[in-house]
Amino acid sequence: MLQYLVMKVIIEGLMTEYLRSGKNGAPTLLFLHGWGSNAAVFKGLIDNLEKDFDVVALNFPGFSGTDQPPQVWDVQDYADWTEKFIEKAGLKEIHAIVGHSFGGRVMLKGISNSKFRAEKLIFMDTSGVKPRLDTRGKTIKLMARMSRILPSSLRAKVGQKFASTDYKNLQGDPIMRQTFQNIVNEDLTSAMPLVKQPSLLIWGADDTETPPADAKVFATKILHSQLEIIDQAGHYVFLDQPEKVLKLIKEFL
Repeated sequence: MLQYLVMKVIIEGLMTEYLRSGKNGAPTLLFLHGWGSNAAVFKGLIDNLEKDFDVVALNFPGFSGTDQPPQVWDVQDYADWTEKFIEKAGLKEIHAIVGHSFGGRVMLKGISNSKFRAEKLIFMDTSGVKPRLDTRGKTIKLMARMSRILPSSLRAKVGQKFASTDYKNLQGDPIMRQTFQNIVNEDLTSAMPLVKQPSLLIWGADDTETPPADAKVFATKILHSQLEIIDQAGHYVFLDQPEKVLKLIKEFL
């Protein structure tokens, strides 16, 4: 294992922390983490890729070591910020971007509107397909409508009962709560056909947050894509089955 460099740079007034490891002059890999996570989650993969690549893993604004946005953001804001990070960090040519969950969503947004470029893309358990309303979803929508006429005390209880874990964890942080809502409510399926790069799609068969049905939407809409669904793995497929995921990544790169 090589030495990690924990680096800091100011992007758009936000103190930004990121990890860098690997060989100078080698092809660059950029890792984008999921919501509620951080760059360190990729260390297992980085340990096995740093011998052949220049690896960069950033912390998005609002997460571990990087300042929080001063106002409510959406996916486009994160894509714009990532574009500025790439420029400030001197990543002139990116061989591949690896995005997990929310990170894959930012990657999809940025690539589809040419905010940043890469030769190849790796999506892991990526969000971006707005879920269909199952029975629970219809209940949430109905409760949301009803809550408008409820007293504020009851409205708060309804919200807590049906909110996601990520949303609940943002209690007391109105900026990041609204940012989270903006992000999960944006359907990015229309952006998928705009991806022209060869793309590897890696999904956990047991992922309940971004289920394999979402992966099939990605595979259908991204022309040059290869879908791999891995058994006995959930939303963090690269942590549940690290050897299988690493093998797929190395073969693809």
